[in-house]
Amino acid sequence: MDTVGRHFADHRDDAWLAGACDMVDVDGQHVRPNRPTGDFALAGALLRDEAHPFNLPQPGVFWRRSLHDRLGWLDESLHYCMDFEFWLRMLSAGLRPTLLDVGLATYRLYDASKTCTQSNGFLREHLVVERRYARRLAWPDRLKVWRRLGYTQRALASRASRRLLWTRVIQRPWWLGSQQIRQALWGRVVSDQ
Repeated sequence: MDTVGRHFADHRDDAWLAGACDMVDVDGQHVRPNRPTGDFALAGALLRDEAHPFNLPQPGVFWRRSLHDRLGWLDESLHYCMDFEFWLRMLSAGLRPTLLDVGLATYRLYDASKTCTQSNGFLREHLVVERRYARRLAWPDRLKVWRRLGYTQRALASRASRRLLWTRVIQRPWWLGSQQIRQALWGRVVSDQ
């Protein structure tokens, strides 16, 4: 962490920074590097598409404590994306991370980690947080984000039991216009026979 400390000491105006995070498996074998990418605007963080890549490897992200004095503390009611929500807060305040082209962390992927086993929890929480921040975008970007969030919501529903999926479709009949939902329903009907 000398790199982080030295950078903050030498660059007083930098409020937060991000560097690469190496991903390793259970045995410590290198899986892949994970480097921060994106334009780091609020719209880009919420859209996360080919035109707006956004990736901040969480273990390689650091910020000054003074940001908490200015923007508040992490939202501890969030179990999966409290860091992402804080990043959105920083982006909303017009702050951008300084990117360092060095490895600042290593993350071990293992079978019992939240990252590997609880993707539905991440998706559910991201839906809540991203809806909240989408309201701050201009209408064209807001509509794009809401559309993407609709896909995410339908993906979560299609992972649920068949009965729950049908309940959601009955509550939202327009979902039948979604190929994603029709395939999930048809796949479940075919697999049930």
